[in-house]
Amino acid sequence: MDLSEEIQDLVYRYLQGEATAEECSRLQAIFADGKEARQAFEQMARTWQYGKYAGTWQAIDIEKAWANIVQGHRKRRRLPLRRVGWAASLLLAVGATLFFLLGREDAATPQLAENKPAAHGVQLILSNGERITLDGNGRGDFNEQGAVIQNDSALLTYSRTDAKGDTIPVYNELRVPRGSEYRLKLADNTLVVLNADSRLVYPVAFTGERRQVFLEGEGYFEVARDSARPFVVETSTLDVNVLGTGFNVSAYQEERQSKVTLVHGKVSVRSEAGTSELLPRQQYAYDKEKHEGSVQEVNIEPYTAWISGTLVFDGTPLEEVAQKLARWYDAEFVFMSEELKGIRFSGRFKKYEELPYILSLIRETTEVQLNLKDNTVVIY
Repeated sequence: MDLSEEIQDLVYRYLQGEATAEECSRLQAIFADGKEARQAFEQMARTWQYGKYAGTWQAIDIEKAWANIVQGHRKRRRLPLRRVGWAASLLLAVGATLFFLLGREDAATPQLAENKPAAHGVQLILSNGERITLDGNGRGDFNEQGAVIQNDSALLTYSRTDAKGDTIPVYNELRVPRGSEYRLKLADNTLVVLNADSRLVYPVAFTGERRQVFLEGEGYFEVARDSARPFVVETSTLDVNVLGTGFNVSAYQEERQSKVTLVHGKVSVRSEAGTSELLPRQQYAYDKEKHEGSVQEVNIEPYTAWISGTLVFDGTPLEEVAQKLARWYDAEFVFMSEELKGIRFSGRFKKYEELPYILSLIRETTEVQLNLKDNTVVIY
């Protein structure tokens, strides 16, 4: 029984006790009493139970939840919850280091991971085309058109001693391959964290009326405030215009949507669909196929936790989960059917766990099978 995202969202609202009487009636009409309908409902209930609320292990009575659906209980109510010991239940099921998403809302600035970010094959490309490999294990200083570039483990820092009189910007490029990430402090003290499979083109010193950089992939920006010169992040599908703020931009070429998620401050996003202004906790999503843009309030953690060393998924389609894992673990994911891509997964784990362990967690909470061989994951 195939369920649309809208219906899946409705089931999750029902399980959380937030569905209205009208929504409960609609679910009753959709889930007619039958084996296939019940299996679909139970699958979603297990995903909800083991995923979104497993942090405190608030379980649901699936039998009673199903009975409420088929018998037409329409009053808005919270389903009875029973607490079960976290150590005695979930740890036995999926391992001792898992902690799942609690559904919290947190608009504070994400903290950088305490561990040194993975840096394998990261390249700095100077204006003359010279390529310097940054492995994150050492440090060194470089000179570039009057700029001093300091590489301290996994952080590049730019400073200028003779910036006066510059009229033509000189650009560098930072390329971060799959399985890596890197940090960069620009000449204006703006901090950028680049995610796996991303590249950033930027001037060694900012000249003119705008501070402009070019991003492909994903990056988190803490922009240094300069009221006289706005900061612009340009991608292939949208531009982000700011003065001083913190936000995440995800603009991978292979993904259907480009997203800007605002943590604090205020930004203006421009695409073919028009211009929109964002406030904290809001996200702008641009659909490349439909050429449409939309703004919605979101829990920012799933979109920014990666810079803190954590991967967070909150009812995320398995296709999107696979895309993120593929970039971070430098693996390939193959779906044996299109229907599998829409299965939702909720969970959180440290980025530095081994891939087989992560796959075992997904297998436990979604009941899909994932077979890893030669760095390729087959999902069936």
